[in-house]
Amino acid sequence: MRIFTFLCALALLGIGSVSYYGWEGRGWEGPIPTSAVPAGVGAVMLLGAVVSLLLRKTGLQIAFLASLMGAGLGVGRLLPSYLKEAFDPQEPFTVLLLGMAGVCSVYALVSMAKFLFRRRPVKGGKKRKDPVPATDVSEANPKDEEGTRQLPSDWESDLPSSEGGSEDEVSEKAVAGGKEF
Repeated sequence: MRIFTFLCALALLGIGSVSYYGWEGRGWEGPIPTSAVPAGVGAVMLLGAVVSLLLRKTGLQIAFLASLMGAGLGVGRLLPSYLKEAFDPQEPFTVLLLGMAGVCSVYALVSMAKFLFRRRPVKGGKKRKDPVPATDVSEANPKDEEGTRQLPSDWESDLPSSEGGSEDEVSEKAVAGGKEF
């Protein structure tokens, strides 16, 4: 995106310099400062591209705001003449303003699309450094000779003894102890 910002800034600097120094022959009046507006927008975008070399997000935000400003200035200058039906697409100043508005609009749209469709990290997606080893089900819960499942050895100490009570008392004690089987 930084390279695209740099290219758009150079295009706007070129449009502004052509507008100020050349293509618009103003005769005795000479160059008008408003014809250098595309170069000013391009300079701010170039500043954003340079800042983005160190501070990526900040520099691209500067360039994005400059492109919005350039698109607004281009449309703002051309819309009144269009509404008054005095819009002449062959006039050099109009072509340069359309060029500035086009470059800035394309940059703003690409920036928004890049922001909206960016790759986002998965929430809680911290990857473990060492993967958990897969255990066989038979190893996790072994069977005895009769084919019944054995309880892990650390659970045996938590079980109530079967001495001195019926099965109902033993199951009540097991549930009260916090272990359900």
